[in-house]
Parts: sequence; C-alpha cells; structure tokens
Amino acid sequence: MIMDTTNRQTVPLLSIFVLAVVGCLPSSQRDAKPDAQPAGGANAQQDWPHYGGNLWNERHAKLTKISKGNVAHMVPRRVMQIGHVGTSFSASPLVIDGVLYVSASDGLVQAFDVRTGLRKWSFQHKLDLSAYKPSEKPGAEGARSPACCSNTSRGVAYANGTIFLGTMDAKMIAIDAETGKAKWEVWSVKPENNPDGIYGYNSAPMAVDDMVVIGTTGGESPSRHHLTAFDQESGEQVWRWHTIPAPDGSDPVAPDGWWGDFVETSAYGQKMSHRDIEQEKADKEEFKESWRIGGGALWMPVTYDSDLGLIFVGTGNANPDMDGRGRPGDNLFTGSVVAIDAKTGKTRWYFQIEPHGLWDRDETTPPVVTMLDGRKVIVHAGKIGIMFVLDAATGEYIRMSEMFVPKKNMWVAPSETPVTVLPGASGGNNWSPISIDAGRKLGFVGAMSLEVEYTIGEDDETAEHLGRSSKNRDLGGTWAFDMETASGHFAAIDLTTGKIKWRYGSPVPFVGGVLSTSTGLVFQGESDGNLTALDAETGEVLWQFNTGAGVNAPPIAFTLDGEEFIAVAAGGSSLWGSPKGDAVFVFGLPKKWQPATKK
Repeated sequence: MIMDTTNRQTVPLLSIFVLAVVGCLPSSQRDAKPDAQPAGGANAQQDWPHYGGNLWNERHAKLTKISKGNVAHMVPRRVMQIGHVGTSFSASPLVIDGVLYVSASDGLVQAFDVRTGLRKWSFQHKLDLSAYKPSEKPGAEGARSPACCSNTSRGVAYANGTIFLGTMDAKMIAIDAETGKAKWEVWSVKPENNPDGIYGYNSAPMAVDDMVVIGTTGGESPSRHHLTAFDQESGEQVWRWHTIPAPDGSDPVAPDGWWGDFVETSAYGQKMSHRDIEQEKADKEEFKESWRIGGGALWMPVTYDSDLGLIFVGTGNANPDMDGRGRPGDNLFTGSVVAIDAKTGKTRWYFQIEPHGLWDRDETTPPVVTMLDGRKVIVHAGKIGIMFVLDAATGEYIRMSEMFVPKKNMWVAPSETPVTVLPGASGGNNWSPISIDAGRKLGFVGAMSLEVEYTIGEDDETAEHLGRSSKNRDLGGTWAFDMETASGHFAAIDLTTGKIKWRYGSPVPFVGGVLSTSTGLVFQGESDGNLTALDAETGEVLWQFNTGAGVNAPPIAFTLDGEEFIAVAAGGSSLWGSPKGDAVFVFGLPKKWQPATKK
C-alpha cells in the first residue's frame, strides 16, 4: 500500500529546543565498558560502534523499550549543534561509551558527551586543494572531485581509542578519541599524482582487524579507483585493490583485466540489449588502454565478515558514464558487488549488475551481510531499483526483488537523440544504506524516482581522451533532470521471495538511509526535514518529527544508562536542495527534567 503523506506532522523549530530542554538526559555516571553488560539491564549500554551498527552493516538495533506502542511519545532529548553549515551533512554518527562522534564537510570531526550534550572536542583538518581544478565556486565546494557530488563526509571509524577520518583531499587521519588530537596523517594519493583532485575520500572508513579500510571517491572523471587498507597504528599501506583490474594477470578472478567475457546476459538473466558485442570486440585493440581511466569510484563504506575473511564493496560506474564507445567489454569491476580477501587485498568473487553500464547507475550502497534461512548471504540494493540476494561465500546469485521504483526505457542506450530513462543516474537507491531485519526476513530500502534525459556527444577520433573530447570525457555527453519531478519510494521486501510486502510514498526523494529495530520499527529521514517511524510489518506511519533541516543522513540507535535513543544528523544537502542545518538530534522517550552534570 502507498501511505498518504499529505497530512504529515511538522513541528516548529522553536519547539525543538523547548522539547530538548524538557527531555534532558540523566546525569548518572557509569563505569561499565561498552560490552560489559547486555542491552536491557538497569544500566545497560548498547553502542553504535560502526557505520552500519556492526561490521555486517545491517543497520538493525536490538531494542526492548522504544516500540510500536510508545514511539508516538518520542521527543528530542538532545540537540547537539556542530556550528558548521556545510554543503552537506550526511554522516552516520558513532556512539562509544556515552560519546557521540560525528563528521561533517570540510574535514570537521566533533565529539559530544551524550549525557550532558556538551562538546568534548573539535578537530578541523586543513584541506589541501592544490591539486584541485578550480571552478567558479569557492574553496572545497568548488573542487572538481570528489566534491562533484557534494563536499561531505559520511562518517568516521573507531578502533582501540582512535577515530579514523578519510578526507576530501585524499588523506587518512588517526585522531585520539579522548583528546581530539591527531595521532598521524598520511597521504593516500599525493597532489602530484592526483590530477585535478580526482581522488579523495568522503566515504566513512571501516576498521577491519588491525587495519582501517576506505575507497576513493570521485566520479565522472578519467580515473582508476582503489580500496586501500592502512595499518591502524602507523598509517602505513597494507594493501591496495583496484576497482579496474589491469590486463596483466595480476587479478586472480579477472586475469585479462576489465574486458570480461563480453556477456550478452547478466548473472541474473537480464538481456544486455544495449550492447553491440561484435562492435565492442572489434574495438578492443583500438581502446586497449581504456582500463587506465575506467572509473569505478567507491562511494560508501565496505562491509566485513571475519569468519569468511572477506571485505565486500559496491563499485561505481564506468567512465565516461553514458558513452561506451571508447570502453568496449564488460568494464570489470564497475557496477558490481565484489568480495576481497581481507588479508591479501585480492579479488575473491564479483557479481556484476550492469555489464558495460551506460546510465551512471552505481552500486553506491554498502552491501549487507546477514543470515537467511541458515545461509550467510549478501543483500544489496542500488540505483537499478532492485534488491539482490547473493551467497556471501561464493557470490552465487540466489534471487532478486521486484522493482521498488518505476521504470521507463531502462535498458535503452543513450544516443545522439535524447532518451529519457527510469531509473537513471540518481536511482533507485542512491547513497542511502539499507537495513536488514534478519528476524523478520525483511529488507528495507529508501529510494527515489527521477527521470533523466541522456544525450551522448559526437564521436571525435582525434581527441586525446580515447576518442572523447575534453568536453565529453567525463559524462560522455549531457544529461538533464528536474528535481521538482522527483519522488520518494520506500519499500519493505521479503528476502525469501523478493516480493514487496508494503510501500510508503513521499513527494520528496529518500536520500539518507534506514534503521530498523527488533521492536518492529523502521526509521527513515526525508529531505523536507522529517524523520519518520514506520511499522515494520505494515508500513503504517507511527511517528514523525520535523527537524527544520533535510535529514539526508541515516539514523542510528543506542542504549545508555538503561535508556534507548535514536539519533540522526539533520543538516541538508546542496546537491538535493534540502534545507540546511548543523544539528544532531537524539530522540528518546520523555523523562522528567533533571540537571546534567559536567563530566
């Protein structure tokens, strides 16, 4: 069913601060360590120590108190302002032992004592934009890439008393979690090796064993992206994996490089009707160096399973986005879910969703590991508008869902005659992590529908960029869309059948992320400032609060001093045109006010 969103609750901005004062958190102190007590006890604590809650990125919280029966009474208990209104605020905070850590645009990280709401420290990285191509916009906002898609940070990682930050200028920084002082910082890609600043980080890193792992972002540019593992203690590079395999036998799964098998049908049975396989094979020799600038950005955090020893990642589109004439072949490993050996950094398997993709339909959402009917699986949803279930150990295709967004000309190749496509470059599911409720065997996804009109540029065999002029070297042409026509599509998907259990519609696109709970709730932010709680079984709206700024970040949950809380960053996004702000909201059930004590 489609839920009516015309009478949605909105709360005046002044009310936010009134409620925040009324609902202050208790001042009691506690000596227990993060894992010392189970959730639900009198002084229980359940942290949110990773981007997706756990290393599997399930974004599911085991709650016992915030439930369907009382969520309607939930109020803001803390409003923590970072004092910086940037181009985008899309971070998923971490909560460790009563301290909330959050990153923002321009290299900013802050830590807050959740009990008092007071800032513990603020760390500001000074961005080095010397490699970046200038534009008419000032500073980091005008940097060509990875800020092409908003100067932002999607979060930090935590391990052993250290916060790890990836920066837009391609640095990895270790910060003391107690003091906020830098322990070390290293270049991942130095300015002299970073033409126009095409490599950088706005993904959240992930702590994996004694490493911290992150992939380079920066789309729509001649590039060859990579995933790097750094030693947590020293910052030294442990290994580096490239999204585009070289044709030299170095990749154990794709020894011939990114050409692949020139497939006519995808691994899930979709005919690749947009391809001219014979022409691609004929062009292979002419464009034999195309892999060097094949793209494949890594927009979001990785997922890790320690038992399998595998890191899982979703990869971005091939370069240029919509013109495949200069990049024959399957363009491995773009548009794929890939499993990588955590110790060696070598490819173990891949599942390519769009061989030789032409529509910028990246796999931007983190893959999720979960258990389904006794089998360890990967669940993944991307811009294509389909949720896939794969075997986590082998990458074997198990099933796919019904489409959770409308479709139109979905597999029609762009040409010099404009064509309108759904889903297009914005999705589908775009930069919005999904949530998995393994107990209910449901996957939850927030997405958008936005028609995109594609037109490729004229072929230019004399151009320096593999037959592409400088004008068309990034996109391969032009695209056009009208955000006023965008709409939001939320779906609960039965993972055992692929059937959509229920839908929830919105006049604004869902770009943020999902949180589910064991008490049968699902939380999703919206660009108009709403954070919404839905019934996981029916999709009924149970609670809604307007933060005054776009909620373009995923919510989290944690337990502190026996109470349960939902937190989310509300700061909007220039890219999506949502209202700006600078606050992290912490919601909980009402409680009589008592003065907070500084620690």
